[in-house]
Amino acid sequence: MGEAAAGEAPDDTAGALRRPVLCRRCGRVITDAGLRLDVDGRHTHARLNPVGVLFVFDCYRDAPGCLVDGPPTLAATWFAAHAWEFAHCGQCGAHLGWRFTGPSSFFGLVSERVVSE
Repeated sequence: MGEAAAGEAPDDTAGALRRPVLCRRCGRVITDAGLRLDVDGRHTHARLNPVGVLFVFDCYRDAPGCLVDGPPTLAATWFAAHAWEFAHCGQCGAHLGWRFTGPSSFFGLVSERVVSE
């Protein structure tokens, strides 16, 4: 899920991406605005990590342009019963957010690290 090989464009043939969300650093298509998702009643969340860094991120059902890295962990999770893994741009490797898995699966993409066309 959501793991295209580096340098590959995500497979958008099934639902033709119409409102692409791009990596701000390199311009790779990461997801589509049509895949926006409300989690805990909101699309946009602001959370502090354990060292006090604030992240503002938006939730998406999938992010085919991301590569997921690291073992899933429940440590310091922002969503109950959801493990998280890092999500990086599949082209340039920029950290874009996280994939959360558990009762549901979704991506949280840092708002300032992606841009909509």
